[in-house]
Amino acid sequence: MSTGIGARDSLSGLSGVWLDWMRRLKVALGAARGLAYLHELVNPRIIHRDVKTANILLDECLNAKVADFGLSRPMDNSDLILSTTQVKGTAGYIDPEYKESLLLTEKSDVYGFGVVLLELVTGRKPFERGRFLVAAVRSSMDREKDVYNHHELLDPNIGLDTKPKGLDKIVDLAMKCVQEKGSDRPTMGGVVKEIENILHLAGLNPDAESESTSACFEEASQDEIPPSLREEEVSLS
Repeated sequence: MSTGIGARDSLSGLSGVWLDWMRRLKVALGAARGLAYLHELVNPRIIHRDVKTANILLDECLNAKVADFGLSRPMDNSDLILSTTQVKGTAGYIDPEYKESLLLTEKSDVYGFGVVLLELVTGRKPFERGRFLVAAVRSSMDREKDVYNHHELLDPNIGLDTKPKGLDKIVDLAMKCVQEKGSDRPTMGGVVKEIENILHLAGLNPDAESESTSACFEEASQDEIPPSLREEEVSLS
């Protein structure tokens, strides 16, 4: 059995681990690489079908791993679309196109990942107080204003006083991922490349080895990390 903490618990503060902006970028990259691996490198390809922060586990050095494949579906390499009989997933992360058509594609995972990116930026849940996070970000977005007019939505823990490098680009990428039509969304491979470029912009090496375990915990955690009950993981970090 593997151990780890969910990214959702870290964003909410329940884990005792603090994710600053740089750590959130690394979490985004690790999760994106894991999904790209499922979509592009395994045979048969796999659609995760339940991409969410609760299913992204962080190891002792805060490397992200995609976990929980209970709803996953393999796809024959000749197929681009899988017809389903009912919608599966978690409210707030479900691809609206899949919800309407019952046609599952890899772009459904891309939509869920876009919501994950918005959670990393805002610290908010995908659905709360009767409103979806995607709708809240979309309705307040104004690219002519500082941080796209999202001051009230952004998580202050990412250090807004110094405007985190790459913040606007991550929001742009998230909104590409949550386009209504799957055909308008990037592939996970394309998402990985964009996040790697954003890390370079922020002064990080996306291929650098993680810090030592002791350094990670001394800086990021005050509490003992609770054991995870999830056993299956995919990661390229």
